[in-house]
Amino acid sequence: MKQIYIDRRVCLFFLQEQLALFNYWDSIVVYAVPFTTITVLNTCTAYTVWKFATVRRTLTMHKM
Repeated sequence: MKQIYIDRRVCLFFLQEQLALFNYWDSIVVYAVPFTTITVLNTCTAYTVWKFATVRRTLTMHKM
């Protein structure tokens, strides 16, 4: 009976390790991936606006 108890403790230890690893990956997926995606998309949008604003300024400059 003692052997079964030891095996159960080892199994619970590995289960806790797996849960900790799952918790780590879950945090990355839930927080880091959306933050990175939003940052990249906002950067692309800002670059496009800046590019078109520069073109608009050069087309509407007053000629002397």
